[in-house]
Amino acid sequence: SAGHFDKLVLVDGFPLGDAAVSTIDILVARGWAGDTGLGMRLSDVLLARCNRIIGRAKVTLDRPDVAKAVHPNLVRSGWEAQLLAGHLPSCGDDDLSAWAVIPGSPALLISLVGRHAVTVDRVGAPAVSNVSAQSEIRPETYGAPAKETFEILASRANLRRCGSTTCPVTAQIDRGTHSGVLLDDDGEWSLLGFDNGQGWLFNKLYRRVQ
Repeated sequence: SAGHFDKLVLVDGFPLGDAAVSTIDILVARGWAGDTGLGMRLSDVLLARCNRIIGRAKVTLDRPDVAKAVHPNLVRSGWEAQLLAGHLPSCGDDDLSAWAVIPGSPALLISLVGRHAVTVDRVGAPAVSNVSAQSEIRPETYGAPAKETFEILASRANLRRCGSTTCPVTAQIDRGTHSGVLLDDDGEWSLLGFDNGQGWLFNKLYRRVQ
């Protein structure tokens, strides 16, 4: 799992219920996204219906409940998106789903837990003109993090599940230079990925080689 699609409500906060919504109704989707294993923060969530991407949300909202229950680095893991009901495609499947974007070559989509059904009443409804534009979203939109060279300063450094010496060790890496990627940095600890493992490393135990 990479998060949850918590709720889908009308813009005024009322639940959808079983009744159909109008094409001019605005829906609000909310949830959270992040790597539950190591706490890597994610930047984007895509919303889909009828096997088509119909919206995008930035992961920018505070979710202290997620940080407490899932991983301490996921304080800012919340997302919210507004959707015009008239823009939702119809295909016989009323479910709206949400997907976390994992950058890479190509990028991966991981389904968030939770799907929400919504029926749009289009009988006699006026045609809805586009109220906003989105750039086309393709796998290469989210490139892989650039590889860098890191010098490990300790004789053997522990990579941990989170940024604390009390967190479990996920891998170890020897002193010397290694090729890897910087996945996250909280100012004191960094989430680093190497060929033989990934995890959080205290910032004073490594340096980036230019």
